[in-house]
Amino acid sequence: MNRWNLSSFLYRIAGPAALMIMGLILLLNPDSLSALISTVLGWALLLAGAGFLAAAVLNRFGTLSSVVGGLVCFSLGGWLLRHPLVLAAGIGRIAGILLIIRGAQEWFDSRLSRGRLLAAISVVLGILLVVLPMTASRVVFSLCGLGVLIVGAVMLVERLRDSDGPKNPPDIIDAL
Repeated sequence: MNRWNLSSFLYRIAGPAALMIMGLILLLNPDSLSALISTVLGWALLLAGAGFLAAAVLNRFGTLSSVVGGLVCFSLGGWLLRHPLVLAAGIGRIAGILLIIRGAQEWFDSRLSRGRLLAAISVVLGILLVVLPMTASRVVFSLCGLGVLIVGAVMLVERLRDSDGPKNPPDIIDAL
């Protein structure tokens, strides 16, 4: 396979196929992205904490805030690395609490029956998110996976359909 055919193959098939594989992974295992995000954030916090502590030692413990900030970042980063799905669960619970609060506000502020119905739905969804916090994360990442899968499939079909190239290539002499 010469260089141009390999480049054409990578452009036409490998890129969309990689997107479709990533979409399937997200669709079938949505917790993988939650764990990856939490792991990356954990490593970033661990490195930031080490940096804060190194700066505090180099400055001979000049400020207490840099020592405390370094210890907090370092311990939070290590905790996230040991428990990668806790971040997604915490975000789901926070979203549930916010939905409950917003639904309660709408219930008392609304005078229409439709407004109260939507408020009740918000409260029920908020309670579900508090009780089942990973649900929001799984639904969001599954929908993202479905979107990436569809984009990859459409790209693959489009590139395979247009693989022949232009039917009548432009003639340089005619352009002048």
